[in-house]
Amino acid sequence: MGDDAALPWASSSQQDEEGEAMLAEEPDLPSKMGLQLGDRLEVKWQLEEEGAPASTKWWGAVLDSRPHGETDGEGRQVYVLRYDPDPDSGFEEQECCRVTFLEEHALYDFGQDDELAWRQAGDSWEAPAVPEGEEAEGGEGAIYSLNEIAAAIKAAERRRGRTLDQDAAEALSAFPQDKQMFIAAGFRNFSDHISAGVAQLQAQHGPDYVVTAADVKAVTAAAMAAAMQNRGLGGARM
Repeated sequence: MGDDAALPWASSSQQDEEGEAMLAEEPDLPSKMGLQLGDRLEVKWQLEEEGAPASTKWWGAVLDSRPHGETDGEGRQVYVLRYDPDPDSGFEEQECCRVTFLEEHALYDFGQDDELAWRQAGDSWEAPAVPEGEEAEGGEGAIYSLNEIAAAIKAAERRRGRTLDQDAAEALSAFPQDKQMFIAAGFRNFSDHISAGVAQLQAQHGPDYVVTAADVKAVTAAAMAAAMQNRGLGGARM
């Protein structure tokens, strides 16, 4: 895209003034653990079928390959897992996924952009049960402050080695130049109002304030109303 169509949003990674990349403490965990290509692992997946309750499955896979020199954004070695087929679950063929190993029982799946539990085949390890009445970390219903959300976005971008800006730029590149500019300008107007609404919440309640569903609806509604008003006055400014 040309300079005039530069994306108006700036990700936390681009605005981060710390300057130093955060590297993983253990860049090649499988090697340290003595795992070899061809070893079998199991990865815990949550399965969701329409009309049926969600279930979990320890899915068998082979540690298939180790792409030379390929790492995530924090310096961890990338591996390829080759999953077993499971016709009963609708997967007739083997499937390969690129991952990095974060901890002894946690890996990051690039395709899913998510962390998954893993264990060596034959191991009976399970994640510790969450005490009754407590919410699992990262589970549905978990509560986060604005600072925690911002930190999670920055951490995800570092791990992927790719910013949200780059994802958006790639998606926009499929459109003609004038359409790119129109979308970017419209998003600029909308995001400015969202930012202003969040800033107002922080000013009123502090950076650790927990945003409620009502806050989200109110801020989003105000931003959409302002965007519609701007369009009625002649469209987003380029």
